[in-house]
Amino acid sequence: MVDISRTLPVPPTAVLNPDGSLSTDWYDFFITLWTRTGDAQGVDATEVLAIAAAAAADAVAAVITANAALAAAALKLAILQNLADLNNVVTARNNLGLTALATANPVIGWADPTGAGSRATFDMNFTTTVSNPPTQAQVTAIRDQLIVVQKRLGQSILDDKTVGVKAT
Repeated sequence: MVDISRTLPVPPTAVLNPDGSLSTDWYDFFITLWTRTGDAQGVDATEVLAIAAAAAADAVAAVITANAALAAAALKLAILQNLADLNNVVTARNNLGLTALATANPVIGWADPTGAGSRATFDMNFTTTVSNPPTQAQVTAIRDQLIVVQKRLGQSILDDKTVGVKAT
């Protein structure tokens, strides 16, 4: 254990007079200390305590706001991390807390198309001039374009029924 008396400086003058009163040097020291710490400048201790209490209340409000922001960010992160369910639209919607109405298949009543669908690009601006009477080449061009549209529509219906999203 450390001897405290050896670590404290020895006062150059006696703190107390022989009668037990504070010595003049120490009295002057305490008055100077009191003046330098603000009490002689009109600072009220209750005012300082009120300012400190207001600062503490602001700090508590900031902590509450920060905790709410952290909770919201954690929820968003949990949702973003849950991407493994994207292959199943019903599971994904349930994991996101959507209602049964939101998970209902919006394409009710469509029969599954038969044949091979297609997601290949096609010319949405297809036009052709048809003469009177139409030539075999003109009719073939229209038929070919209808087949492309038919395959795209069929694939779009399948995508919507099985994946739950519109084909792009």
